[in-house]
Amino acid sequence: MQRAVETDSRVDFVKLGNYLRGEREARSMTLCELSRTTRIPKQCLEALERGALAELPARVYVRGFLKSCARELGLATAELLHRFDQAAREVDESAELEQPGGLVNPQLRRLFTRQRVGVAIGIAVVVLVAATTLGRSRRSDASAPGQKSVEQRDAGEGYRSHRRS
Repeated sequence: MQRAVETDSRVDFVKLGNYLRGEREARSMTLCELSRTTRIPKQCLEALERGALAELPARVYVRGFLKSCARELGLATAELLHRFDQAAREVDESAELEQPGGLVNPQLRRLFTRQRVGVAIGIAVVVLVAATTLGRSRRSDASAPGQKSVEQRDAGEGYRSHRRS
């Protein structure tokens, strides 16, 4: 069952890529020309036409690539994005099934990452406060038991100077 989902989504990406290649070739446009007019790297266009999702950047960029290609080739952008989203959703579902430990909710994964960052920041704050407190207590303990602190000595000199006047 898992293989069927993975194969179907792979076929969907290949079909999408073949569709894009066919539309580009029907307009007698080379990959270099499409790359130049859309400003999409040629390697990305090649991977897109092969249906090689793993070779492409993050999906948000792929969606942008598809929009640019649709505009340049005169295709229905909404339909192209819908086909891509369906295939991508199937890939996500098959990937979740293949993970050890069963289904993992991506929102939970983000939550755990945020919690780790929060804990790290909390620990850093505690260490900073402890270091500051320890530094202050060492400065006040630096004066020997029989000696006056700088504050006491300065206060005493001020008192003497007023008294002599």
